Amino acid sequence: MKKFVVVISAVIFLTFISSFTVFAKGANECTPAGTWYGGSYYEGHAGYKYHYTFTPTQAGRFFAMADGAYYPDSLGVAIITTWTGEMVEKSGGSYEIRLIGLSLTDPNEPSEESPMIWAGKGDVQFDGCDKMTIEYNFFAIYEWDKVPFVDDPVTWVLYSGDDPIVETIKRMHMGTELPVPPPRPES
Repeated sequence: MKKFVVVISAVIFLTFISSFTVFAKGANECTPAGTWYGGSYYEGHAGYKYHYTFTPTQAGRFFAMADGAYYPDSLGVAIITTWTGEMVEKSGGSYEIRLIGLSLTDPNEPSEESPMIWAGKGDVQFDGCDKMTIEYNFFAIYEWDKVPFVDDPVTWVLYSGDDPIVETIKRMHMGTELPVPPPRPES
C-alpha cells in the first residue's frame, strides 16, 4: 500500500510539473491557446473561413485544428476532413503552423479509393493578443502512401513565386459581459 501511495504521489507531482511548463507563460501573456475564427479576405480565397482551436501540448507547442466553412466541391473533392496539425513557436514570438486534411473524390460509402493528403504550412504573427495573421506559403496534395512535408507531392496548390494565402483570425472572447437579448416578441 505504501508503495502505491508513493507511485501515485510521483505521478501527481510529475503531472503538475509538466503542466507548469506548458502554462509557464502566465495567464496575462498572449498565447495562441483558445478558439479563433476568421479566414482569407483576398479575392479568390475570400469564401474560405475557418474556426481554429489551439491547445497547448508543451511549452511553445500547440495542437491545431481548423474547421472550414465552405463546400468541399469548391476544392474539387466530395469530402474533406477537419484540418489538424501543430503550431510551434519560433524565435521572436512568431510561430509556424502545419496542417493536414484528408480528401476523397468518391462520395460512396465505403469508398474504394484511398484518401489524398492536403498539407499546408504557414508563418503566424500576432497583432496584439486577440488577432493573428497566418501566411500559408506551402500548400500541396500527397498520395496516401507519401509523407507530407517530406516526399514530393502529386499536386502543388501553391507554386514557387505565388503570393501566400493570407488569413486573419480573431480570438473568441471569454470573461466578457454578454449582450442582453431583447424581450421575446408576443405572438
